[in-house]
Amino acid sequence: MYEQVRATLIERIERGATLDEIERIVLMSHGLRPAERRDLWWFAWNYAPEPAATLH
Repeated sequence: MYEQVRATLIERIERGATLDEIERIVLMSHGLRPAERRDLWWFAWNYAPEPAATLH
């Protein structure tokens, strides 16, 4: 479950998710332990997607 939520967070963050959306994903995911939720918050907060390539 943890890996599925993490993958969802990556996808949503790369598409420009708001903090409210990230919070909803983390809090509403069933089957996560408190430590896993905390780790997902840290991951989401520190995740920086690769910048999009620009065409010249």
